[in-house]
Amino acid sequence: MYKYLLGLATLFTLSCGSDGSAEAGIAPASTPDPVVVEKEEPQARQMDVVEKLRTDTVYEEFDDKFHIRLVGRIDTVLNFDDIPMKLFSRFRLQKVEVYKENGFWVIPHPDYEFKLGEMPFDETLNEVVYVEGDSSKFDNINGYSQLYGIRDGELPSTQFARFTFLPKGGDVRSVTPHHYEDLFNVNLKGEGKSANPQAYRTKDGGMIITLRGGGENSEYLAILLFAKNGQLVKRKVETIAEPSES
Repeated sequence: MYKYLLGLATLFTLSCGSDGSAEAGIAPASTPDPVVVEKEEPQARQMDVVEKLRTDTVYEEFDDKFHIRLVGRIDTVLNFDDIPMKLFSRFRLQKVEVYKENGFWVIPHPDYEFKLGEMPFDETLNEVVYVEGDSSKFDNINGYSQLYGIRDGELPSTQFARFTFLPKGGDVRSVTPHHYEDLFNVNLKGEGKSANPQAYRTKDGGMIITLRGGGENSEYLAILLFAKNGQLVKRKVETIAEPSES
């Protein structure tokens, strides 16, 4: 009996000692202050689409020299990069009949088709960064400070709603957005060979699409060169001060 009582006393003493050491030796955990992570504003970047084209396209076997008609009915042969945009009239290649279907412009080819669409500019679908301290002016859209088809300080009226490529017997693929997300007020209109956009079939089975967008004092010309597999090989865009003949 004595041993039994002694055992109980020992357990009681150990229990009390354990509780006391827990209270004295371990400080209560403190709740850390919440870490406030400031949202980093996307920095405006200069137009680097050409650099991106060099890294995300794989198509090297194409003829870079094209027979071109300039304003004034002057025909010449030029490399793609040397095309004078303000004097450009048309390519001397087979022109494609563009047609409209369900609100979209279709550019057909025996092996594939492109489909383009335009919609009112939607700020929720774009990343618009305004000038600090002045919400009436924007600094860049989608990270690009170089934009086409917009007057200084004005948001665009329209943007691309669709730009897709459909190979024959394949699945629809979107043209990579950074190839056109700096082009606004696209001005898609008309049908046939005089539509906007216009398209030409290249001799190696590829296609060239030309697009005239913007308005007064903001008109631009975009020329997109696609390989026969639908990849964008090269792109050339410039604001043009004077209207060109069609």
